[in-house]
Amino acid sequence: MSQVYIYEQSHNNFGSPLSVVHMESGEFQNFIYCNWHREIELVYVAKGRLHLVVDDRKLTLSQGDVGIVNMDEVHYGDPDSTGGECEVYIFLLGIEPLIPSAELNLKKYLVSLSKGEVRLVPALTPAMPNYNEVVSCLIRMNNVLEKKRPAFELYTAALMYELLYHFFAEPELLVAGSGRGETQSREKIERLNEVIRYIEQNYTRKIYIAELAEQLYMGVDNFYKFFVSVTGISPASYINSYRMKQAANLLVTTGMPVTDICYKVGFNNVSYFIKMFQKFYGYTPKKYRSLSQEKGKIRVE
Repeated sequence: MSQVYIYEQSHNNFGSPLSVVHMESGEFQNFIYCNWHREIELVYVAKGRLHLVVDDRKLTLSQGDVGIVNMDEVHYGDPDSTGGECEVYIFLLGIEPLIPSAELNLKKYLVSLSKGEVRLVPALTPAMPNYNEVVSCLIRMNNVLEKKRPAFELYTAALMYELLYHFFAEPELLVAGSGRGETQSREKIERLNEVIRYIEQNYTRKIYIAELAEQLYMGVDNFYKFFVSVTGISPASYINSYRMKQAANLLVTTGMPVTDICYKVGFNNVSYFIKMFQKFYGYTPKKYRSLSQEKGKIRVE
């Protein structure tokens, strides 16, 4: 798998509990970054094939399939290199923002998802029940958020409830959960967070694997296996990915010289930094900075 950047964040925007991200494999080297969040994520494959890893499950999604990531599940994905170009639409549903204002008869469904008492199936394919209804909802969601007509928030909420209805109305599309805080995903996230915070606080200097292992009171070998099992990449790859992310932000948001950025994010060799940056983003730092001023040319997170 290509290098990835791990992050935990809310994807909601403009105050809506729903957001949509459109991605094509030709736009940038890294596709779906290794991440986790409190939204339910539906990944609709519009073209090609996608390898999606969710916790310990590995799925290969073909055109028309919908991959589903429940709350707090660690996941990442890459296009199938043999399947040509890959295009996906990622729908992020914020269930918890709906709970406070939901009527009692609706709240029980939302709470069951929030607590992890019930989960959606890992994937939805054309042969499964309510497939057409779910995809129809996704298409309308995308259209609503693209146009953003007056009062679009009302229609957005209605579509979210309609989508959930199509899952809850069909028992085959639900999976019993063990409850929030007891899942393997949650335990992994809590442990991984300690390491991530340490890296974020110390990435400007050389970090040794033994340091990271100490944060979890683990031996180096066991820590390495744990980190790779959760993220799909090595600790060193993650550290470099995080440094690249910081460098990209500095290139876009400041006029700082490339040499200064190199040292600021923890590299001590400018030539190596430029080589790594180009490998990660597909552009030299200078080119990346110039393209960042052209809307839609690159992804700036």
